[in-house]
Amino acid sequence: MSKLLYISILLLVISSCTSKEQTLTKKEYVQWVQNPQNGLRKKKDISDYHFEVIHKTPEYMSIQGVKNIDPEMESYELQIASNNPSVTAMDLGITDMGQYQDKVNYFAFDFQRDIRLIVDGDSIYPTHFHFERTYDIKPFVSFDIAFKKQDLEKERTIYINGTRLGVGPLKFKFKDIKNTPKLKID
Repeated sequence: MSKLLYISILLLVISSCTSKEQTLTKKEYVQWVQNPQNGLRKKKDISDYHFEVIHKTPEYMSIQGVKNIDPEMESYELQIASNNPSVTAMDLGITDMGQYQDKVNYFAFDFQRDIRLIVDGDSIYPTHFHFERTYDIKPFVSFDIAFKKQDLEKERTIYINGTRLGVGPLKFKFKDIKNTPKLKID
């Protein structure tokens, strides 16, 4: 009898310790992804720049209205802003219109070569890269970046060679991105 009681108590303790899967509304899900404490949003301030990288889950992209989400890809959004509110990210380090146009061309065509996803020592270049040019309507410049999907249980690093921006290499580490809440279907 005591063995049965012991097993019952053990099962009760184990079941109470295991976390139940979280189910969130669309609004709660967006807030969850954007909360840096949950590990899908990373931020760094270096020199005059502010960098943010967001791991965009398929659910998050669906809420944002993205169509044709490829399940074989993992997606990120990179935002670059100025730490000085009176200067835009595009204007940092720029002294004339020629330099401004060079920066636009760099972001649109060459910047993707300076970005990699590193998983288990493998360096993976983006398969999709889009520079969203907003003409200073937003306080940051934004890039949609996607890589061939890797094992989501493994730690990964978004590596950015920031030499052309004058900030050196940047690394954004993501751990345990597989354990995200479920989206409540309305």
